Amino acid sequence: MLWIPFWAAGFVNGLGHYWGYRNFESADTSTNLSPWGLWIGGEELHNNHHAFPSSAKFALRKFEVDIGWVVIRGLQALRLAKVLRVAPSLDVRPNVHLPDSETLRAVLTHRFHALTDYYRQVIMPTLKDEAAQASERVRAVPSKLRRALADGGRWLDGEGRQRMQTLIERRPTLRTVIEFRARLVASLDQRVPEQALKNLQQWVREAEASGIAVLQQYAARLKAYALHA
Repeated sequence: MLWIPFWAAGFVNGLGHYWGYRNFESADTSTNLSPWGLWIGGEELHNNHHAFPSSAKFALRKFEVDIGWVVIRGLQALRLAKVLRVAPSLDVRPNVHLPDSETLRAVLTHRFHALTDYYRQVIMPTLKDEAAQASERVRAVPSKLRRALADGGRWLDGEGRQRMQTLIERRPTLRTVIEFRARLVASLDQRVPEQALKNLQQWVREAEASGIAVLQQYAARLKAYALHA
């Protein structure tokens, strides 16, 4: 009975904030130690757990394994357990011209997913493109700074933030997409749903008019978000 609490509290809560990979840009530094949650009942998928803390299933990508979920499903088949919640799936609807209330609900539910996709699909391609135009290698940018672009550098110290700002200022398109990210976050932080929806709609309009292909593609997908029925 002490196996999982011992490893989860003493091991995962320590190493699981410094080493591993992240599926979601959660409000902390949590990481997944391994895609295979076999040793500690799935707690290895620490970042997934922090993104969806009430979900009974921690494996959220096709290559991830959560042995705890396998046990739960077995107990459920024997009518010895009942699953109350799992992380909701994300769907993309066709022919959506502007975000609506369903879009807003899906984006708020999958906030971490949306911001992670923004980093992978908008920020990093922009950084690579501008580096190539300047005949530079993107790997010349320290990995810590590259990762910091995913969350606005919130975990950097003062010197690190200054270095990140210098990096951004030297690249005008990168600066633009970073500004768009900050505005998207501000829209999602709006507590009045009607205003949040108006802000999101305006954000999509401006993103689609930006002339930045990766940003336009991201906005086209974002506005069609919906929770899978």
